[in-house]
Amino acid sequence: MVRHWVRSVAPVSILGGLLLSALLVVPSAASAQQQPEHSGFTLMLNIGAGLQDDGALPESQVGLAGLNLGIGGFVSERVAIWFRASGTNAAYSTPQGDVTQVSGFGGPAVQYWATERVALEGGVGIGFWDIEGTNEGGLGLMLGASYVFWTNGGHSLFVGAEYAPAFTDPETIHNYGLVFGWQLN
Repeated sequence: MVRHWVRSVAPVSILGGLLLSALLVVPSAASAQQQPEHSGFTLMLNIGAGLQDDGALPESQVGLAGLNLGIGGFVSERVAIWFRASGTNAAYSTPQGDVTQVSGFGGPAVQYWATERVALEGGVGIGFWDIEGTNEGGLGLMLGASYVFWTNGGHSLFVGAEYAPAFTDPETIHNYGLVFGWQLN
């Protein structure tokens, strides 16, 4: 029980520490930039480092987070509703040979701008995994936070963290990502 808890919490701690480190190196000049207007259509793309923890496999693997997508629209200055895709891609060594697994989330999500620079998001949709053409679907969740470090007009660059568990048979796959991205506001 403790080993499973450590396997689940340790990656979150590592990604949280990396995100905090990235935020500390952001220059203070960023606050002098033009703030984006949050209205109408929005589009987001991000990519980064991922960590995939599949309980059916012996250990977690580091891989790619993304290319993740968000597409939708702002319903108010602080809230956007969109379709969101988030996941990871990792390679595993198994007794049957090396395999690549893609896992993540796809579905509706809400983005909430807590401040001009910090956005939080969450969604409920389809969780999935695919190993070499064999796949499974189930419930999926998506939680994320991002910090905008540069903005110009309707374009923003950000760093963020995402967590997208896929509750599938036989195991839940935990997908963590530390990402860099662009959003059209």
